[in-house]
Amino acid sequence: MEKYTLSMRIMHWIMAILIISLLCVGLYIANTEPHDEEWRNILLMHKSFGILALLLVMLRLAIRLGSYVPELPPQINHRDVALHNWTVFFLYVFMFVMPIAGYVMSIAHGNTVEFFGMPLPALIEKNTQVASIAHTIHVNAWYFLIGLIVLHLAGNTKHYIVEKVNLLQRIW
Repeated sequence: MEKYTLSMRIMHWIMAILIISLLCVGLYIANTEPHDEEWRNILLMHKSFGILALLLVMLRLAIRLGSYVPELPPQINHRDVALHNWTVFFLYVFMFVMPIAGYVMSIAHGNTVEFFGMPLPALIEKNTQVASIAHTIHVNAWYFLIGLIVLHLAGNTKHYIVEKVNLLQRIW
């Protein structure tokens, strides 16, 4: 079975670990009262790693566009190939939407966003309506990303069990 390029495989696993970690930390932040310095430090790290995720997804997309992407094996039916392609497309969409919405939410609330201690420019002015919309997008993107990740894992599991095709070999 053909594999993705080494750079694509490395980026896949780095991004998988980073995004799943950010989703978990985001859930913690959303369900914990902001009452102490530890919570604030976790939020600052979440923002920094969110910006890192945005930078890495830009790099990952550039690598993907410049790399050979192996075809799915012929045992995979056309419907599943289409579902795979749409899932990957929307994973990329939400890997961009999530950190951008988080940045806009923070800046529009009047907060700064730092990238590991380096303040980033405020590209928009404080605006509570924009902050509210960005918050809604950020929260809903969380649900979409979780759903897409589950769909991605379920598809791989289905192909392994039903078609006896180990697609994990392509990305490992």
